[in-house]
Amino acid sequence: MAHSAKITALADGLVQSVTGLKQEQDGRTFKQCRDNAVRGLKAQQYARTNQFDVQSRLEGLEEKFRVLNNEPLADALKERLDELSNISSRWKPEILSLFLELSDRPLEKTRLSDLRGEELTPEEPALTWAEIIADDLLNEEGVWDEVDFHHSSSEDEGSYSGASFQEHTTSTQASSIVEEDLSVIARSFVVAVIDTPLADVRSAQQSLDALDKRPTTTSDEPKPTTITELQAIRETLLMLHGLPTRLFFAESHDLIHLRRECTITGVGQSTWETAAHDVAAIGSRVGMLRRWINRGKRSRLIQRCQAAVQQSIRAFDKEISRIEQRYVDPSCDTVVSLIQVIGEIDVISRPLLELARVISEVDQDRDSRPWQLLDAFFQETCKQQLVGHYELFDFFRRLFFDCLEVYVKPVHVWLTEGEVADHDDSFFVASSKEDVGLSSVWHDRYRLRHISSDAVDAPSFMQTIAQRIFSAGKSVMFLKALGRYKSSETRGFTMPATWASLTISDGLSDGGLLPFAEAFQMSFEEWVDSLHSERADSLRTVILSGCGLEKLINCLSHLYLAQNGAVFQMFADGFFKRIDRKTSHWNDRFVLSELAQNTFGTLPGLQSSSISARLLSSGSGGDGRSTMDLLGRIVLEYPTPHSLQNITRETSPKACRNAFTLLLQVHRAKYVLSQQILNQPPSLGSKDHRIAQALALRQRLVSFVDALYGYVAETASRCINEVKDSLSKAADTDEMAAAYAVFTDDLSNRILLTDNLKPMLDALVSVLEVCELQAAAWAKLQPPATSGSGNSQPQSLRTRHRLDDEDEEDARAGNLESDEQYPQQQQQRSLAELRSDYDRQVSFAIAGLRSVSRAGGEQSWTMLAERLKWCTRSPND
Repeated sequence: MAHSAKITALADGLVQSVTGLKQEQDGRTFKQCRDNAVRGLKAQQYARTNQFDVQSRLEGLEEKFRVLNNEPLADALKERLDELSNISSRWKPEILSLFLELSDRPLEKTRLSDLRGEELTPEEPALTWAEIIADDLLNEEGVWDEVDFHHSSSEDEGSYSGASFQEHTTSTQASSIVEEDLSVIARSFVVAVIDTPLADVRSAQQSLDALDKRPTTTSDEPKPTTITELQAIRETLLMLHGLPTRLFFAESHDLIHLRRECTITGVGQSTWETAAHDVAAIGSRVGMLRRWINRGKRSRLIQRCQAAVQQSIRAFDKEISRIEQRYVDPSCDTVVSLIQVIGEIDVISRPLLELARVISEVDQDRDSRPWQLLDAFFQETCKQQLVGHYELFDFFRRLFFDCLEVYVKPVHVWLTEGEVADHDDSFFVASSKEDVGLSSVWHDRYRLRHISSDAVDAPSFMQTIAQRIFSAGKSVMFLKALGRYKSSETRGFTMPATWASLTISDGLSDGGLLPFAEAFQMSFEEWVDSLHSERADSLRTVILSGCGLEKLINCLSHLYLAQNGAVFQMFADGFFKRIDRKTSHWNDRFVLSELAQNTFGTLPGLQSSSISARLLSSGSGGDGRSTMDLLGRIVLEYPTPHSLQNITRETSPKACRNAFTLLLQVHRAKYVLSQQILNQPPSLGSKDHRIAQALALRQRLVSFVDALYGYVAETASRCINEVKDSLSKAADTDEMAAAYAVFTDDLSNRILLTDNLKPMLDALVSVLEVCELQAAAWAKLQPPATSGSGNSQPQSLRTRHRLDDEDEEDARAGNLESDEQYPQQQQQRSLAELRSDYDRQVSFAIAGLRSVSRAGGEQSWTMLAERLKWCTRSPND
């Protein structure tokens, strides 16, 4: 309550003194003002007075009194400060601060009598001229005459020699001095002004002023102008500050030159010109830096570089000001030496001269990019460390890290968020302007900027890791596209501690063995790996398991590469029966798809509804003259999910489809060779030599088909195992895509499906066609059965199976398609021609496989050639 009453009383006084209102007369208005004042005082919106600052000011005031030789006043202040130290009050700092603010020249206006409480003694009134004239009128003769003090008597001159005018008298015997000598004694206390130094300064200033009126180009014989060494130092330092001077002038290209008509007292002209030209060159380079930092640049990286260079120039200006301070500080005794000043300037300007050289080299490049200056700082840092200039090394290293922070911020955003700013042209990742679907988002949404075929649009220290950074950011982007990304909590970028340790002059500047480039590269790679490793593992797990890449590889191996041979043979036999029966709807895509779904749909992991089969038109593949050509037009499709198309780069596996076609053709040959024995066994009693020839040819064809089928199946199985192992070891999505690309290339190359190996593949397919021709020739060799026998009439290869009920109905209805819609067999040839054709094609295939294997091809081709060699005809055949 007491505190509130004090505040209220204080508020009453403030309102009355400030506004002039009185409570008796202006009751309501006075009350409102008082309430506002009370609320303001209680709110304490302003910070309390710093009691330590108040104490320091009071102690400084005491010290000031003692320095100015007023010990009694200082003692009185100290005595009262000691008394205040024993008094505890909440508002003591505020009160003392108020007293200090109200003080006005306390040393001059303070009287100790006021402090001690003594009574004031009236001052004696000053003597006036009226009082003097009242006692003694100045009307005597000679009172107003002028007195010549320079013409004194010889006795006066003898009494006071020239020494009296040079030294102050110390005599206390007033009786020895007459009244006439008082003026002479007063003159001894007057110090004569020496005009020589001031005249020299004025003369030098006038000489420099005269230079301003002359043209900047020198004449043939300029009139020399002499200045002092101190004035030359002053002009030199002003020039280095970037200020206009009279001693130096700027010509074209902002180069600074010396006015040759100036000479310095006591310094040789050649010596002065040599030193001045060196200083002018330094000023030109520093001036170039001052103009460069004022250029307008849109790039944030260049702006940061300009700010870093500006800090270096400020440090240089501080050193120049420190030199100037020596010559303007009266308490500092300094020898005026222009050579000493130039030597100091040469030392402190060395970093700026190297910096100006680096910037000018980058600036002269017309195709310069924003990051090239950062790269120049990095290269200069490495070079200065190698040559052992550790001061310059520290200087450029600080510049490099100051600018690097701005360049790395987009890299941090890319690694953590998978995003790129559209307007950032200093970053080496660019986004596509077109809309990209999920099936190609990994490869087409973002791209790397390149300046050449093997160089990324990035500094040199980013070349080796740019691809890793690119893949790391795409991993985050891909996780976002799949809806599996968890945003990080920390979005801001802070310089890693490992980088900060590289900015300290530690073991590197003491002769450490680790170069700066390698140390920074290791630290930078560790930072990238720390941001990428967790997301890379997450993305690999999502692709392999979540998106079903492992499941897709298993499906391809079962569906196209006959990993389950029984199921594949079931599909092939069903398809071959439909071809041989020639039903009207055998090639309908829905019928073929139903057959594929009913057979392959029983395998684990395969979605039967996704399997489809169709027959291409004769213009899309093959010439339609044989069954092998027809099998080349069968397309079995199993669509790849959109997310996995970023790995496979195709909607349907083309290489696997080609392998499926080859396996189907081999199965067809094996099928016809087995069916000719089951349906038309050889006549045991027949002695026709053609039967023996047909059986011998069939034996070689069976061996050939088994060897070829075994090779294709083993090769496909080995390729599947290799791609599974590569995908499990892949570090990121790019390596997965590369592993799948290697799988498709190896599969096509090893089983002879590439364009350069087409002649060998055609030879092998021609042998498979011989199998069908041999079966047709075999059917013609069988004797026809009699009508009364129990055996059925022998049928040709195309009609050797009994028609089921549905086929019989179709045949009776006349729905059988004409022979032109089916593959027509080649013209019937003799067994000798078939054996010759077989030997020729197999020999060509063997020679071709051995040749390409020796020329750097697959070693497995040599093994296949050896297997096929076993199937050739013996000489005794």
